[in-house]
Amino acid sequence: MAKSRFKLVLIEWIDSEFAELGWRDLGELAGSKTGCPPVCQSVGWLISESGGRKTIVSSLDGDNPGAKHGAGGISIINKAVVRVKVLRP
Repeated sequence: MAKSRFKLVLIEWIDSEFAELGWRDLGELAGSKTGCPPVCQSVGWLISESGGRKTIVSSLDGDNPGAKHGAGGISIINKAVVRVKVLRP
């Protein structure tokens, strides 16, 4: 097996919360206590660590060292990242 160009990682990150749709009183929104923000986990090939964010994709075309295309991507801002764990492919 050829050496991987990208690392397979698990990223734990804090997500934003979404208030309900529609117009609401600002006082109600400011006083809303929906609990702790959700902590998410995403697994994928780490293709970039630039611009203040980490970008992973869940799928790569062909062999990892020669991959030119990916799918299932997500970019997570570094300030939201709790932990990054490198996994073995």
